[in-house]
Amino acid sequence: MCPYAEFLRPIVLILTLSFSVIARAAPPVWDFFRPDLVSSVQLSPDGKQIAYLRWEGTNNALFVLDIDARKQKPLPAGKAQYSWVTWANNRTLLFGLALEGYETGGIFAIDADGSNTRIIMPTVVEQVTPDLNVRISSILDTLPDNDDEILIQGNLVFKHGDNPSVYRVDLKTAKRKTIVDNPGNVISWLTDWQGNVRLGIRVDRKQITLLHRWPDQRPWGELSTLNLARLDYVPLEFSPDGRSLYSLEDIDGLGAALVKVDLTNKARSEILFDPPEGEVLDTILDFQTHEVVGALYQDERLRARAHYFNPEWARRQSQVDAALPNRDNRWIGGSRDGKRILLKSYSDRVDGEYYLYSPEDRKLTQLFSARPWLKPEDLGAMQPISYAAADGLRIPALLTLPPTGPTNHLPLVVLPHGGPWSRDVWTWDPDVQFLASRGYAVLQPNFRGSDGFGRKFLEAGYREWGGKMIDDLATGARWAIDQGYADPKRVAIFGASFGGYAAIMGLIRNPELYRCGIGYLPVTDLRSWLDSKHWSPLQRRLI
Repeated sequence: MCPYAEFLRPIVLILTLSFSVIARAAPPVWDFFRPDLVSSVQLSPDGKQIAYLRWEGTNNALFVLDIDARKQKPLPAGKAQYSWVTWANNRTLLFGLALEGYETGGIFAIDADGSNTRIIMPTVVEQVTPDLNVRISSILDTLPDNDDEILIQGNLVFKHGDNPSVYRVDLKTAKRKTIVDNPGNVISWLTDWQGNVRLGIRVDRKQITLLHRWPDQRPWGELSTLNLARLDYVPLEFSPDGRSLYSLEDIDGLGAALVKVDLTNKARSEILFDPPEGEVLDTILDFQTHEVVGALYQDERLRARAHYFNPEWARRQSQVDAALPNRDNRWIGGSRDGKRILLKSYSDRVDGEYYLYSPEDRKLTQLFSARPWLKPEDLGAMQPISYAAADGLRIPALLTLPPTGPTNHLPLVVLPHGGPWSRDVWTWDPDVQFLASRGYAVLQPNFRGSDGFGRKFLEAGYREWGGKMIDDLATGARWAIDQGYADPKRVAIFGASFGGYAAIMGLIRNPELYRCGIGYLPVTDLRSWLDSKHWSPLQRRLI
């Protein structure tokens, strides 16, 4: 059973009692919230096989598809269900497990023919120390040129607290060797394309330091130092030759640009792309050469777009966009010889469809649909809108109306996202589509303090958790009322995590506006929450 479905039942009841909306025949509730039919789709390095998870009614099963033979094979399953899968090499799959819908932690391996299952890293429960600390690990690098080993980062000996060191792990025996001992306060590591650990991100009380070293160098040197209040620099990956570093940097405070850093003189050498609106999200890589061929960015309509430096890749994108219009079409994997590329296509009304693209003959072949039981015409269209906050700050948002019926004087649900250092974008959202299918308008404000809109917008939310961030939500609800979309007597607020906190605070600050509020996993005691030892100095500064 999906834990989220258990949570959903009281919300369905509350909304029904609160508004008594009579909607036309709509898809069943479970169709929105049951697990995707297919997920975690992964192309093997040689491009001959696809591993994926398929929901079998009560559990995820792991399948391997032979592309040329068009034959799929289920791999062994136990009481635990598969939660993710990836290829270590052409013969070996790595996967995670979940029990009753919850991740167990741990890393496991199985041969692609279904034999030789083994534990690479134990589950979280098995790694609890006598003093009740928890060892946590994750895959750092699958080492494409090494079929026998992978790199993981984790706090396996706990002498550095939660901060990870790096280990080389044998895929057959699970024996591991420390290759980088955490020098103190490094929270994450980055490797180059040859599998060398080259970059560490160190967080102290007042600053973030990027530690760097060359492959033949032992001591770590400082590449750059950032103020903790400036969360506007994110290293992404090294160039194929290892001499440059691609990073995201918010230069003007209005959104991240893609920057190429020359590591030989530690100077910013080139701004590759700075979108006029929105910000860069990630690089787009050639899966064969590892060259950066483009940038993925969020535009002013809250959609992911691609900007290319390479004409051939631009042509490929244009072709698939023409074949799959009104979608966001993203390359998610590719064979090392460049002959097959995996594509995910999605929209506000399509959870995800997977395709195989062949650059040689420009052929696009559909593989799987994540949620084939839902029809786009039964779902609402997300509309990007914006409105002015009380102090004039422009708040970007998404408005979704029911797929049929009236478009004005509707019951409205304000749906603040969690985080709050997150954002809502134009994509499939089961909460939104379920509510729209039942006759509700849904407003998703990206209130101040959301990320993805530049440093200045993020900083506008500092120490405004119970203040202007909550006011931005109320202003959005009043905007929807003034525009005629919402009935002023039928407005609710619903959210999870920070969104749950916002729902509670909305009821406190604006009881005249909201008829009801629903907080799922809300923060309810900021003081005790911040006193928790799990909070970093960085996070405490922002609330």
